[in-house]
Amino acid sequence: MTQGNGFLQPCEVCVGQGTTRGVFFDLDCTRCDGIGWLDGDQPATAQQVGRLLSVALQRTDLLEQALIRRGHVLGPERDYQDHPRDGVGGHRTGD
Repeated sequence: MTQGNGFLQPCEVCVGQGTTRGVFFDLDCTRCDGIGWLDGDQPATAQQVGRLLSVALQRTDLLEQALIRRGHVLGPERDYQDHPRDGVGGHRTGD
């Protein structure tokens, strides 16, 4: 990816974590300044990371809304719904 195209890539040194393993404790990655993302060869700015997170959040919100519209139950409620595969054993949630 080239610099300035708006796409960020994970840092190769810290693999997007922002920290590297030191002798006694984790240190901030020197390649990406502890951010975990790179824009070309430069560390990403806070504005770029914020934009990336905003887009990712919008995508997950759209996916969640699509699942709800299709009738899928999300979260812990899913464990308490009746399923045709419950069979003779009944409904077991593990509680």
